[in-house]
Amino acid sequence: VEGRFLKPTLKKKREVKMPSKEQILAHLMQRIGTPYLWGGNVAEGVFRPDRAFSSPFERRINCLEGLDCSGSLYEATGGCVPRNTSDLWALGEEREDVKPLDIFVLKGHVGIMLDSNWVIESKHDWGGVVVHPLKSRFSWIDEPFTIRRFL
Repeated sequence: VEGRFLKPTLKKKREVKMPSKEQILAHLMQRIGTPYLWGGNVAEGVFRPDRAFSSPFERRINCLEGLDCSGSLYEATGGCVPRNTSDLWALGEEREDVKPLDIFVLKGHVGIMLDSNWVIESKHDWGGVVVHPLKSRFSWIDEPFTIRRFL
């Protein structure tokens, strides 16, 4: 609904507070195995069906269940970080060392460091949210990327 049609009392902005590192990491870990959905930033979906679906795939698509790479970070932070990778490219400060919750950003993709050895990502080719060894993951990247620290 366009803002001009709302009563002034309904225009109240919600307060956005960054969760703790521990809460963000725990949330990300709970999402391992969540299916990939392009544009998805709510793992459980945004629609509550009033009917049964013939398959889990049909339900997922109709309810928009799943996460994409930047959506998983957006959901885990309660909306406190930008939603798209082009904005994440400039988030925080660029780093060469890696700490938990640092992100690596390349054109159209983001991965989140769980610690100095593991990274969590969501990618269509991999079927959704997965964890990879950090060293091998960096060796697969053949385009420019940046490591950013936002916390």
